[in-house]
Amino acid sequence: MSDKWLRAATIGSIWASIEIIIGSFLHNLRLPLAGSILSFFAVVLMVSFLKLWPQKGIVWRAGLICALMKSISPSAVILGPMTGILLEALLMELGLFVFGLNLAGMIFGGMLAVLSALFHKAVNLLILYGTDFATLLNRLVQYAAKQLKIESVTGIDVLILLAIIYLVAGALAAITGWRLSQNIPEYRDQTAGWEHSPERTNRLFGFSERQSYSVFLLAGHISVLTILLLGMNRFQVQYWVPPVALYLLFCLLRYKRALNQLLRPRFWIQLILITLLSTVLLQSVATGHWFDRSGFEAGIMMNLRAFMVLTAFTAISTELKNPLVKALVFRKGLASLYKSVSLAFSVLPGILSLRASSAPRIAFRAIITAYLLRANLIFEQFKNLEASLPDIYLVIGDREEGKTTFLLKMVNDLIAEGKKVSGFMAIGIHDRDGVRHGFAIRNIETGEEAEFCVTDGNPHWEKIGKFRINPDGLAKGYEWMASERIRHSDILVIDELGPLEMAGKGWSDLIGRILQEDPKTMIWTVRRNLAAKIAVKWNVGTVSFIDIAKEIGG
Repeated sequence: MSDKWLRAATIGSIWASIEIIIGSFLHNLRLPLAGSILSFFAVVLMVSFLKLWPQKGIVWRAGLICALMKSISPSAVILGPMTGILLEALLMELGLFVFGLNLAGMIFGGMLAVLSALFHKAVNLLILYGTDFATLLNRLVQYAAKQLKIESVTGIDVLILLAIIYLVAGALAAITGWRLSQNIPEYRDQTAGWEHSPERTNRLFGFSERQSYSVFLLAGHISVLTILLLGMNRFQVQYWVPPVALYLLFCLLRYKRALNQLLRPRFWIQLILITLLSTVLLQSVATGHWFDRSGFEAGIMMNLRAFMVLTAFTAISTELKNPLVKALVFRKGLASLYKSVSLAFSVLPGILSLRASSAPRIAFRAIITAYLLRANLIFEQFKNLEASLPDIYLVIGDREEGKTTFLLKMVNDLIAEGKKVSGFMAIGIHDRDGVRHGFAIRNIETGEEAEFCVTDGNPHWEKIGKFRINPDGLAKGYEWMASERIRHSDILVIDELGPLEMAGKGWSDLIGRILQEDPKTMIWTVRRNLAAKIAVKWNVGTVSFIDIAKEIGG
């Protein structure tokens, strides 16, 4: 992977930490315009790093990485923040493209990036409430102007004024970042306070047992949302309210987070305020009456539309967290992006714990300075980590298709070539009638066996599917793969990985320890339907898929 992607991973991980630190601070204070404030800080960060590493192309990469890192956010709706971050990065790159990698280019890019927060908010409101909301805001401006005796002011005038304010703020953010980074090169090698090693587990592809995912539903939500929005604009209320109601009922039953929106006071305050303003202002200018039924109905429809869109975005955001969706996206010719995001996640916990010792918790200047001082060290850690990532071979197949038999032949061939192979294979346990009721694990080097899972196990043992995991067998596998016993091995074998490991249990900690202490080439067996998810569970090197159906068939 190129240095440009590695530097982008460094910036992206730090940018994500700024979003978390400053975003949480603003959220706790309940400050308005939080997105605009975060855009200001993002420009400061981008310019500071452009001074440290003056390279075109790293900002849009860093923005893309940071945006994708929002996928682990606990927030129910992640689409808005993700698109906002990416837009800021692209506009900063546009400024550099127009004026070059200098202060003028950074100021122009910063102005566009901060202005994008206003544009992004306006588009979001139009998507949520429709064009009636724009009319409502314009009427509100007209009413306020009339009360202040400045009736020549229109909604467009207010929008232009806001745009100027945002452009000025963007220029100030760029200048702040430029000045903040002036003295950084003198202290570039300071590393005090940074002793964190990157994590080996890839949290981008986290798995939740409490949430089921569906690629079909993801496509369905996008299609249904598009159709319903078009229907709202073209058909009368009585035709589109029933399908909207059915869709909302489905989402509220499947996605509990969507229901949480109904429990927030902010939602009801917003609903009442918009309905009240619509009733009073939408038709009052034309009719001269303070209450108008059509305005009241328009307000209700705007709120229903907003609730429908927010619910749909919650559903889409949830389905986008599907590990399979992420795996398919990142494995289709985007290896550098996939590895960069994985590396950025690996160092995020350490970055979040980094603070300037003598500064307040939310002293932004001190936080940025602390990150800039350690940037090169984090970059070097990424380079070393990438170089140490081991290759993984996945032997994939369905139940009783012969994965272990195929694996045994692979192991024997490797041993015949002079390779030292350690690990274990899963051996079926059968009753007198030949019916399999469990699995044992067999040490490849010694032939020792230990019961791993059975259908009639102790009811206190952890259950996975129809089997219960024998804790003694699990402990035996860890013992066989202890650091001192595999130190001189060339290849490690684990048969097999499945839902238990996707949930962070079973052999998950064993793999994490091996990757952290002594990375080696490994061979894993996995069922075909879990292969894509297992492939991206950990930060590893090249993953090769060996489908036994194709190998045997060929």
